[in-house]
Amino acid sequence: MISNGKCPYCGQVCIVEPCETQAEADKLAAESCGCPLAMHERQIATQVAAAIERMMEICGAEAAEYGFPEISDGEVLSLLGDLISMVGHGRINKAKVQLSGCGAVEISLTAKGRIKVNRTVAKTCGIEE
Repeated sequence: MISNGKCPYCGQVCIVEPCETQAEADKLAAESCGCPLAMHERQIATQVAAAIERMMEICGAEAAEYGFPEISDGEVLSLLGDLISMVGHGRINKAKVQLSGCGAVEISLTAKGRIKVNRTVAKTCGIEE
């Protein structure tokens, strides 16, 4: 069992709960390290988790409460979660996914650095004599 973890951001070594692998010990060390990069990464992880939760509200089982059809395809929901993570970590600036029969979901970073999840479903009705 490994009980010493090394923060991947600053290199500080600390005692952690016994782990099976060094990678697990290092992850625990990063979760408790007080260095600026580790704290920033924890803040991003919290923000990504909250954005995924909001996405599930407007896309998942609760979508009807917002007037949207539910997206029941797990792969699509997983893709949206991955895109949220990429936006949160700064790998991409914005992503828009056009869904078959369910509108579109746009994921972006606001000027204040928050992750924004937007869903639109356009409805058109045309009557002609």
